[in-house]
Amino acid sequence: MTGRWFVGHLLSAVGFGLSILSVSVIAAYLKHRSYKIPLFILPVMAIGAGLYAAGLGADGIGPIALKNSGASPTLFFDGSGWFVSGTFMAATLFFGVGLISLVVHANQSSMVEGVWRYIIFISALVFVTVPAIPSGWGLYGVAIAAYGVFAPLGIAVFRSA
Repeated sequence: MTGRWFVGHLLSAVGFGLSILSVSVIAAYLKHRSYKIPLFILPVMAIGAGLYAAGLGADGIGPIALKNSGASPTLFFDGSGWFVSGTFMAATLFFGVGLISLVVHANQSSMVEGVWRYIIFISALVFVTVPAIPSGWGLYGVAIAAYGVFAPLGIAVFRSA
């Protein structure tokens, strides 16, 4: 269980880092099609991705370190309180604002069409709302929502290449 917890958090953190590469590629694609996205999107999403990676690192390593030292992992959650939660809230705010803006501009540019326009928009909304659900399943919802945004956008980029 400990290894799976750590690997899951590590993969999620790497995924957030790679999302910035994805946004850069999408922005270049739109620029190539003579549609520019606002300059604030990439830095805001990069800040959010960095905060997510920091929160995932703390949340993934802190409890494991306590468990390996012989203490209860719940001490981490009791002691970190708003530090980790606040980091995730700020990450969701920054990344979410950039993600929704990216999706709106991708839809306006007709980068995706048909039902995919709705899927990426709803996925972006799910991305920013699912972390508010108090459960251990929030990270899974965030991951599925991220796929709902980035997979159709990535397919649109690769189809035109």
